[in-house]
Amino acid sequence: MTLTVHQERFADSVTDATVLMAMHWKELYGAAGFRADIGGMTDMEARGEFFYFTLRSDKGELAGHLGMMIIRQPLYGKLIAMDLFYYILPEHRGGTAICKLLRFGAESLQRMGIPQISMSHPADNNLGALLKRAGFRKTSEIYNFGE
Repeated sequence: MTLTVHQERFADSVTDATVLMAMHWKELYGAAGFRADIGGMTDMEARGEFFYFTLRSDKGELAGHLGMMIIRQPLYGKLIAMDLFYYILPEHRGGTAICKLLRFGAESLQRMGIPQISMSHPADNNLGALLKRAGFRKTSEIYNFGE
C-alpha cells in the first residue's frame, strides 16, 4: 500500500481527524475522557493559526495526521509552529511514513515563512529518536507544572 502526504483543510477533514484523535487518546489514556476542541481548531485554522497535514492511503483513507499551531513569539517577534498532535495508525508504524509526514509538515510551514518548527513528545516514550530521523534536533526540554 502506498501512503502519500498532503496538506488539507482541517475543516474539510473533521470527521476522519476526530476518529484518529479519539484512537490516539484511547492509546494514551484509555477510553474515557476524549475532549478535543474541534471548533477551536477550525477557528484557529480560519485565522491562519493552525495547519493540518495528512498521510493517506492510495484509497484516500486517513492513515496518520499532524496538527500544527502557529504563534508569534513576542520576545523575538518571529512565528513559531508547535505541534498539537501527530499520530499514525499502528499498522503503518515501523517504516518511514511518520518521518515523511513530519518532514513534509515542517518543510511546508517553512515555505510559508515560519522559520521555527517545534515538536514535543511525552517524556516516557522514545519518540526523540523518531524526531531526529525526521530531521529535527533537540534544543530544549520542557517541564510542566500541573496537568
